[in-house]
Amino acid sequence: ACVSAGGEVLTRREYHSNIIGRHSYVDIALWSQAPQSVQAYCDLLISYDAETLFRHIYRVNAGGLVIYDPALESASLDKQAFLDAPLLKQLEQEQTSGPFIGDFLAAARERGIHLLALPCTDLLKQLAKTSELSRGEVKRVTALLAMAAAAAHIGLPVEVLSATVDHALAKHQRLLPLNHRAIKIAYQQVKKLGMANSWPFPARDADDERLLLTATDSVALGKLAAGLDVQTYYPISPATDESTRLESIGMVTLQDGSCYQPRIVQMEDEIASISAAAGAALAGARTSTSTSGPGLSLMSEALGWTGMTEVPLVISHYMRGGPSTGMPTRTEQGDLLFAIHAGHGEFPRIVIASGDVEDAFYDSMQAYNYAERFRLPVIHLLDKHLTATSQSVKAFDTDKIAIEHSKLIDANNLTGRAVPFTLNKDAVSPRPLVGQAGKRHWLTAVEHSPDGLVCEDPQNREAMMEHRMLKLKLILDDVPVEEKLLHLSANNAVMTLLGWGSVKGAMLDARQRLSEQGISADILLLRLLWPFPAVEVQHFLQSDLPVVAVENSYSGQVDSLMRQMLGRGADHILVKYSGRPFTGEALAAALVKIAAGRGQPRMVLRDAYE
Repeated sequence: ACVSAGGEVLTRREYHSNIIGRHSYVDIALWSQAPQSVQAYCDLLISYDAETLFRHIYRVNAGGLVIYDPALESASLDKQAFLDAPLLKQLEQEQTSGPFIGDFLAAARERGIHLLALPCTDLLKQLAKTSELSRGEVKRVTALLAMAAAAAHIGLPVEVLSATVDHALAKHQRLLPLNHRAIKIAYQQVKKLGMANSWPFPARDADDERLLLTATDSVALGKLAAGLDVQTYYPISPATDESTRLESIGMVTLQDGSCYQPRIVQMEDEIASISAAAGAALAGARTSTSTSGPGLSLMSEALGWTGMTEVPLVISHYMRGGPSTGMPTRTEQGDLLFAIHAGHGEFPRIVIASGDVEDAFYDSMQAYNYAERFRLPVIHLLDKHLTATSQSVKAFDTDKIAIEHSKLIDANNLTGRAVPFTLNKDAVSPRPLVGQAGKRHWLTAVEHSPDGLVCEDPQNREAMMEHRMLKLKLILDDVPVEEKLLHLSANNAVMTLLGWGSVKGAMLDARQRLSEQGISADILLLRLLWPFPAVEVQHFLQSDLPVVAVENSYSGQVDSLMRQMLGRGADHILVKYSGRPFTGEALAAALVKIAAGRGQPRMVLRDAYE
């Protein structure tokens, strides 16, 4: 609704990896300009349950507003079954008065926070009297009552919210009258309390179209724009959303008016998924598979198979908290070195990472080009934070990335079998396709000669290894610098922020906050992680500026990669491994300490209230 009204939006969704009962919430950053990062503190807290108030009331800015149901005021802290022990202890230390919601609200008022008591319980009874729906169905509009009250407070036009509800419930027409009455009652209640239109709605200046997408949406759309033929997957959080998004699209209309439908195939496990994808790629299909950490672990043997047989295949890898099952619905960047080295032995692969929802679209298109241009597997790194981030973005330019295809063997000029691994100076052999007439050839995952036959001759082994590994140099020579990294310089910079992937938004946000305090910083965001663009990184780190590596992991793996490839690492490592993303405020506060000479070599960012 906010995007429809002209606002720029960035959200993040946090939820437990259970079916029902545990706390979940959504952060919404709304601005007239595109917000870069999720926030640690809020100006408006919308809550209709006690646990949310207890968890987040200390994260409301002074001058902000809390919308709550007054029926919750008697709820006690010690009765909250799902509050984890560390947070419960933290709240007991923070609260100096009583243990009830009413006490917490009174303390918030003393801190300069405004309160809007929305009597949800009474309003639901009022709605039930005029509805033919069941009590359970009526109760479901509780969230809409609270949301509509917030919308009225920030000046979101009621007709925009109503139209959004019409869209969301298009297949449930019988529910619309109740929902529209709920919106009307909430707006009237806020107006009655004199708190309507308290904040001018922050509409953007431009009137061009915006899309509201998650990274899984962007990747799915990017794959279709790149000509996806086949995608295989086995359900795993947080990767599943991408494949189900592709399934929901069905038939795709091309620019010339023709239609086609890619095949999206759910397999019995991850091993079958990558194996089937490799088989489709061998037959010439533009093919990908999508997974997360435990899935890529299972795929690693077949990943080596694609490296040995030089199969152009894209793997979309959505990182989550590990190891083992870890935290399936929380974010992490702990798979960087695993993505680079997964699989036994040595073989070339490309590893790229997307920084935001918009990048994810173009990177997913480019991943296929890399796979086919260099005839190897490409691992596209994303993470749970990006899958749970909804962001308003400009409509994508599908012509920005030209579609490239592999060099194929010309069957018309063949005599006898095709040679699938011709040794040539550019390391990329024209390839035959499985199943096409006139292109009969041998294919094996055992070491082989150029014609594909098993061969363990030492000279042949050396020649084939050098042929495959030469691709790494070819990639570094061929890929332009803007596809390898993003470098943002600043006058009088006092540090360089180094990161990759989803820390992009927090780094941009923190950089702006530092600028407002008179502190300048450069940014170096790596887009190509492997092969590592050592020459370009070294060029941008030639100055004496201290380097601050930022990563959602325990160890700061990008620092290890830097030390391996450049012989130097970061001067400071800022890490966060709670399963939650960096926020601009927290990152900026840590960077201020570094600029003042009070930073430690390794700093952990923590927040008990997330």
